[in-house]
Amino acid sequence: MSMWIALLSVIIIIAGVIRLIQNPDMEYKTVTIVVLVLLAIITVLNVLGI
Repeated sequence: MSMWIALLSVIIIIAGVIRLIQNPDMEYKTVTIVVLVLLAIITVLNVLGI
C-alpha cells in the first residue's frame, strides 16, 4: 500500500513542478514550493522505510 502512496506522491510532485514552470508568477508560489518539498521529503522517507 505504501508504494501506491509513494507513486501518487511522485505524480503530484511532478504535476506541481510542471504547474510552477508553466505559470511562474502564480499566487502562493512560496507555499506551493514548500508543500512540494515537504511532500518530496515524506515520500523519500516513506520509500526508504524510515
